[in-house]
Amino acid sequence: MLKITLLAAFLVLVLAMSAYGQPVDVQIDPRENDVMVNSPVEYTLTIKNNQNKWLEAIIAVYGVHLEWVTPPDFLVVVAPNSAEERKLTFYPTGRDRGAFTYNIVVGDRVDENAKDSDTLRLFVKDPFEIRKFSVEKSGPGALAKLDFRSLEVQNLNIIFEAIDASGNKVAVLNTELKDVIGERAVSEIVPMPETAWAGEYTIKASVKGHKILYDISDSAGFTLEPVRNVVESEKRTSSVFYDTVTVTVTNLGNVESQYTVERAVPSDLVTGFVTNPSGCSDAAGSKTCRYALAALQPGQSAEVVYRVEYWPKFAPIAAIAIIVLVVAAGSYVRYTRPVIRKRVVSKGSYTYSVILEIRNPVKQLKDVFISDFVPQTAVVEEEFESAKPHLNATQTGTELVWKLGDLTSSDHRILAYRIKSALIGGTRMPRAQLRYIDAKGTEKRLYSNEGEA
Repeated sequence: MLKITLLAAFLVLVLAMSAYGQPVDVQIDPRENDVMVNSPVEYTLTIKNNQNKWLEAIIAVYGVHLEWVTPPDFLVVVAPNSAEERKLTFYPTGRDRGAFTYNIVVGDRVDENAKDSDTLRLFVKDPFEIRKFSVEKSGPGALAKLDFRSLEVQNLNIIFEAIDASGNKVAVLNTELKDVIGERAVSEIVPMPETAWAGEYTIKASVKGHKILYDISDSAGFTLEPVRNVVESEKRTSSVFYDTVTVTVTNLGNVESQYTVERAVPSDLVTGFVTNPSGCSDAAGSKTCRYALAALQPGQSAEVVYRVEYWPKFAPIAAIAIIVLVVAAGSYVRYTRPVIRKRVVSKGSYTYSVILEIRNPVKQLKDVFISDFVPQTAVVEEEFESAKPHLNATQTGTELVWKLGDLTSSDHRILAYRIKSALIGGTRMPRAQLRYIDAKGTEKRLYSNEGEA
């Protein structure tokens, strides 16, 4: 009887402790975890129901970057005096690195006093990290030094960009590294363009890799000191009468520069100014001219062009040569062009013979036509001593037209006809016309002298 009484008392004590103990117990395993950025990591959440009734557990997560968390079921039903496990998955992204703490709270949907919480820590690490970046001037470029660490084997592309004070990209250098892991250091000369101005510049180092899904970069500045270097070169093109001088001025420095070209020639020569000088002066038998150029930007060139003319020395000879050429040209034209001459010969009272002489010394003539005109004060007789023309009667007289075809070199033709004048004092005859096509296909016309019957 005593044993039964003690057992009953123990059971009552257990039930009493159960009624007044922790109704819900929450545990996170593990409490801490390391994870690479852009990689998942899991925690196990254990929910223990210490009650003699069902637990409708609601899970809440508190902390920063909740977008990293993939929570389990919002509502978990746990049987009396039993436990349920759920997985909490974190997938960190973005640029934030370091330790992050999250508070996991589990409470009964109905009984607000039935709840518990636990914390977890998440250490986000980067598979790649820039430890140090520096830049210093080195010759015509910039020496970029990059120290970094890679926790995973990967191929890297490091891009160095030179940027001026206005934000313009002036130079780019790419460096590729294979199978990189651990601590590494890279030193590269970023070549600056010859046209880069003096001033402040920034070198930006950007790291790309197949395991780097975000922008990793760092920047450092340096100063490009002023360099003044303007050079000139001369090119001379010579001919018999003058020389053309071209002076090319180039700014090889990195600052804007003013420059003046100065050239001297003997005073007895003539200077032809293609580029207008800013001033000239004569001294000691020499003529000196100065050409002030507009401001030259770095890398920019400008030209000064002038001529040194020798024609005063050749002027008398040139004048004689021109006269000779004019006379020769006139003689050539006179003796080589076709000629048509007209003569009128009296054959008795009121009767005249008209003779047309055509000479072709050199060139071939095509489609040759000869035309003459007899005024109405005279009549053309129908008997012809040579080729018969085509007669066209008009109110003012009679037109005679001969179609001779082509005339070859040295061809000589004579055309003749008779007229009878109605005037005692004779009839004045107009000029005859020679019409032909030359070798270039151009129609030409020549006229004879006038005649009088």
